[in-house]
Amino acid sequence: MPLTIDDVPDSFYGSYARKHKGATEADIIKAYEEQEDATDYYGLIEAFVE
Repeated sequence: MPLTIDDVPDSFYGSYARKHKGATEADIIKAYEEQEDATDYYGLIEAFVE
């Protein structure tokens, strides 16, 4: 199920919107999804290294 703007935390939304003037909701959702993927990936690496 794709993310909606409601799934993006306000803190991420606010900081992204400040850094990227004129960003659309779709841009913010895409950036959040990419960041989540990266977080999951590094979490797996950390778990494996331990």
